[in-house]
Amino acid sequence: MSVTTSDENRISLLEVLTAPIDGALALFSPSCRHSRRMKRIDFLNGLSNEQLAQRGLRRSDIVRHVYRTAHKG
Repeated sequence: MSVTTSDENRISLLEVLTAPIDGALALFSPSCRHSRRMKRIDFLNGLSNEQLAQRGLRRSDIVRHVYRTAHKG
């Protein structure tokens, strides 16, 4: 079954029913990414300086490293 305005602009019933879910996911997606980043920061902060050095990091680089892709388009 489809809701139709014209043959060119056909909207499926599934699209109509899932639109609110898609909107909610888009709303919470930044929050989920932030939470994953915070967990990563906590993990890296728990490593010793030697372990960080093995990963090519210094403690002062952790936040920059975790958020390095946050603003890339």
